[in-house]
Amino acid sequence: MTLADAVDLGWCVIKDVEVIELNKRASGQAFEVILKPPSFDGCQEAELLKHLAEKREHEREVIQKAFEENNNFIKNAKEKLEQKMEANKENREALLAAMLERLQEKDKHAEEVRKKVLALADAVDLDWCVIKDVEVIELNKRASGQAFEVILKPPSFDGVPELNATMPQRRELSMEEIQKKLEAAEERRKEAELLKHLAEKREHGREVIQKAFEDNNNFIKNAKEKLEQKMEANKENREALLAAMLERLQEKDKHALEVRKKKELKEEACR
Repeated sequence: MTLADAVDLGWCVIKDVEVIELNKRASGQAFEVILKPPSFDGCQEAELLKHLAEKREHEREVIQKAFEENNNFIKNAKEKLEQKMEANKENREALLAAMLERLQEKDKHAEEVRKKVLALADAVDLDWCVIKDVEVIELNKRASGQAFEVILKPPSFDGVPELNATMPQRRELSMEEIQKKLEAAEERRKEAELLKHLAEKREHGREVIQKAFEDNNNFIKNAKEKLEQKMEANKENREALLAAMLERLQEKDKHALEVRKKKELKEEACR
């Protein structure tokens, strides 16, 4: 026996309920109810497929957004690193310029002190003797050119005025002159110590500049390594996330395909 009324379960309609009368029992009449496979309404199937398509499109948008956010993160990280490196470069150049300027000032001051020391030094005149008879011996030729050996014979004092006549007579120095010479010697000693101190300070400045260069290079190297590690980790996480999303999409596409095939089989069976 077939019931005319349909049973509505909300998302599908169950039709053709078959009821078979069984043997009578002491407790009363017995029936067997056989429900035929449910049939999907065309509108409801369209809504289901539309819902799956919207969900798949939403997941594609989420994946695209994840790509864009990751690209923006990498771009911002690179820009920040470049800005930081540019700022460090400008600071380093300013520091080096200041250090070089101080070194040039110290070199200039040291040159002035050296000239002053040379001006205070007594000159020694060696023109009181004449060197004659210079013997030149030609040696074997070399790959670099001709070679000579120069032999200077002992100096000759012939024709040179007497030392006593040419050299001024030494006079006695007063206490004031002796004191001045001592003060000049002390001044030269102090200036020599100052030159030594300036040389040591200049060497220390060069070491500081070299260390600043090395520290900056190490900072840039470490920053690049950290950025590469972070980008690699983000790439792995992004790939894992995308793989999971694609797997879910494939499962949903497979499920939608199975639903479509079942519907087609049911339509063919009904025909």
